Formats: sequence, structure tokens, C-alpha cells
Amino acid sequence: MGASKRKGQAAPSELLSAVRSAVLSGGELHALSGGEDMAEVIETAVRAFGPCRGVVSTAMVHASACNTLLRLERDGLVSRWTFFVFWGIGRWHVGGAVDAVLRAVGDRIRGAVSHAKFCALEAADGRALGILTSANLNRNCRSESYLISSDPALGRMLLDCCASLERFGAAYGRNAGYYDDAAEAAFGACAVARSGESLADMVRRLG
Repeated sequence: MGASKRKGQAAPSELLSAVRSAVLSGGELHALSGGEDMAEVIETAVRAFGPCRGVVSTAMVHASACNTLLRLERDGLVSRWTFFVFWGIGRWHVGGAVDAVLRAVGDRIRGAVSHAKFCALEAADGRALGILTSANLNRNCRSESYLISSDPALGRMLLDCCASLERFGAAYGRNAGYYDDAAEAAFGACAVARSGESLADMVRRLG
């Protein structure tokens, strides 16, 4: 699975076709990519899923990938994106690249102590879609893993994890050495959710 999409190729790659089919059927897809960007996979999923809001978590980010997703806002398919990006991004991205990301996404970006890469979509009718991947939201020329599931429990868990981070008002910028203990604890919601504690109880405990 995952023949690479060549530049100038009109037809979608095998992976992107499989993503579209899985989302339209309400099923699940396990696949390896062959050069497709995370943004391409997310865009394909959104166009099949329909109007929604979305969150993306990534350790590294590129402005061009953000712009790909922001086009979906302009097209009316996504009401708003929120991007959760690893606090330490400044260690690998020089100032100009950081500025490009900030110009692209504005107040949609949040800092996070996380190496998790995922996307979650939620529609007004309650449907949710989860995308778990090894890929970052940047230019990918490697093979990356993808799990795409229409199981609403997965999508909502990812949305809830991001909502708990949002509560702490994390921001994004150049302070690469800064780690916020509360934000780090909040992202532990993934583990908390599996251990049986509700996210509401977790927020009250941390609060």
C-alpha cells in the first residue's frame, strides 16, 4: 500500500485512493505511505468526511503543509483548525521557518510537550475520524505508517486530549527551552483515558 504520488501526476496515489474509500465507507485503514505528505492524507480524508472541525498534533511542522490544510477552511470544509506543535520546534527550525509557520496559521497554533502525530475530525452530526501516523506535518519523502479509523471513540479521545491542552492556554513561539508542566501533564490524557480516569476528573485533579 502506498505508491508514491509523482509530481504532475493527475490521478491520486494508491494510498490516497484507499484513504478516500475507507473514510467514505466508515471503515478503517492500516497502510504505509510512499512519499505522500501528512497534509495530503488529511486533505483527502477531509474531502471524503465532509464539513468538520479539526485538530492536528505534530512534532515538526512546515508552513506549506499548514497552507494545504488552511485551504480547506477557505473552501468551507473545515470550520477551524487547531495545530498542537512540540514546544522544542525552535531547536530544529531557524527563525525564518518559525516565522513562516506563524504567518500561515496565526492564532490556530498551540505549544505542546508531545511527540504524538495525529489528526482528529469532528462533524456537526457527531461523527468523528481519527488518523494516527508516524509522519510529521511537513514534507515527507519517507515511508510512514497510517491508521485511519471512523470509530468515534478514537476521534473523540484525540479531540478530548487536545481540549485538555487547550485549557492551559499553551502558546507557540521561539522559546525552545521552555516546558510547561501543566501542559505536559495534560497531554498525559492519552494514558489517563486508557487507565479509566475521565478527562473531566483529570482536569479537576490538575486544576
